[in-house]
Amino acid sequence: MPDPSVLHRRPILVRIGNDTIIRPQIGMNAADVLYEELIDSMVDPREPQVIHSFMTRITGVYLSQDPPKVWPIRSARLVSIALAREYHAALVHSGASDGIRYRLAQSRKAGEDFIDLDEFYHPSIFTTHKEYDWRGSKSVDLRKVRDYLRTHGWEKDVKPRGFYFTDALPAGGQPGTEVYIPYPACCAVTWRYNPSTGMYERYVQGQPHVDRADGKIIAVSNVVIHFAKHENTDMIEDSAGSHGIRIYLDGEGEAWIFRDGHMYRAIWRHGDRFQMTEYLDMNGQPFPFKPGRLWIEYVPLDFDVKVK
Repeated sequence: MPDPSVLHRRPILVRIGNDTIIRPQIGMNAADVLYEELIDSMVDPREPQVIHSFMTRITGVYLSQDPPKVWPIRSARLVSIALAREYHAALVHSGASDGIRYRLAQSRKAGEDFIDLDEFYHPSIFTTHKEYDWRGSKSVDLRKVRDYLRTHGWEKDVKPRGFYFTDALPAGGQPGTEVYIPYPACCAVTWRYNPSTGMYERYVQGQPHVDRADGKIIAVSNVVIHFAKHENTDMIEDSAGSHGIRIYLDGEGEAWIFRDGHMYRAIWRHGDRFQMTEYLDMNGQPFPFKPGRLWIEYVPLDFDVKVK
């Protein structure tokens, strides 16, 4: 990047909605890392641990760029707290359930080093768009969020662990030019490798997923399929009675990593809740990501992810 000094600040994590009616979103091509997870499960009492989710939500990590608009901003979930801890970030979100807000408050009381920028408590950094309902009514200008952090003394160099990058193609891969992730129908994802750009391009419901800010397809250098145990919780997340989903992100597990048209089996490891998750090769060494952006897909252990 032209100015490496931007790395010496606090990452900003933004919760981004993924409802069909508001796609394409704005500002995702400016994020350095993106995460996607299942949200909200309608629990069948006959099968209380079966996940019946209807949608995914996205978290963008912004450090190297401060786009003038990220839209639409949505509410936090359990994953949001875990990621905010890992990055020592400023977490930007529009609301949360009582259960999530309680956990955020407990984290503040414990002195955990992340900043909770909930719209309810920090309305001045949000812009309201009256032409949309709640699914698309809020956006943020990350330049203003940076100013807000500095004004309150919350900006600082937090030095997250980060990832390991190299141009050299790792050994041991197999062909991996396309990967299909069976998220709920409205959010089913396919990543396709484009050899002319060396990037994986994102398709949702079979259609190109673009960023409305520049009209370009969302493309990243690395795609990570992060397999983790999911379970229903007793937290009610919306007026329809959907339950929150707990994704177990501590310990270690299996990951599939895609770069340069190849797929690699890898290990994720997370032993310190205040450090970023490590991705390791099968010999236990840091996995060499391709320089560029990452998209990390959290999926249940039994997801039938298809690779070509």
